[in-house]
Amino acid sequence: MFEVEAKVPIKRGDYKALKKRLTDLAEYLGTRRSDDAYYEKLKKATIRIRKRGGEYSFDLKRREVIEGIESNIEMEWKLSNPVAWRRILNRLKLDPNIRKTKKTELYKMKGFLIELNEIRSLGYYLEIERVVKGKADVRQAKKELIQLFKDLGYSQSKFEPKRYLELLKNV
Repeated sequence: MFEVEAKVPIKRGDYKALKKRLTDLAEYLGTRRSDDAYYEKLKKATIRIRKRGGEYSFDLKRREVIEGIESNIEMEWKLSNPVAWRRILNRLKLDPNIRKTKKTELYKMKGFLIELNEIRSLGYYLEIERVVKGKADVRQAKKELIQLFKDLGYSQSKFEPKRYLELLKNV
């Protein structure tokens, strides 16, 4: 599975306007909050333990960015015992070096998930993503993603190439 995604920083006023616009254009999927702890000692991959709605997951993500668009290989497992996993990571000398809290208004449109995100300490972002089965599907998904951003008023030149993780390091 490949995750194709991009994001743009937006102002609070744009967040409110987009929320109203997306309510008319897209299927509203609800609000969610996630609390992430990143363990970043690996050069080409990131480990994350995420808490969302009382459930925990363990994610391993390998990231590739071309022209501001991410194409990730992401593996995710549900955790029944996050404390034990944290102990294992600690014994491997992996400690959480960045934490992120994200509140999301989630929509679905044209096969994409559209997120209006409020990231603690960073501000507001419009993020659009799609998961595709194979590498052959990535190119088409990127074209459609760029067009969807354009339809919402944002050009590819506005894409934020850095991960939230990197942005939080500079806060």
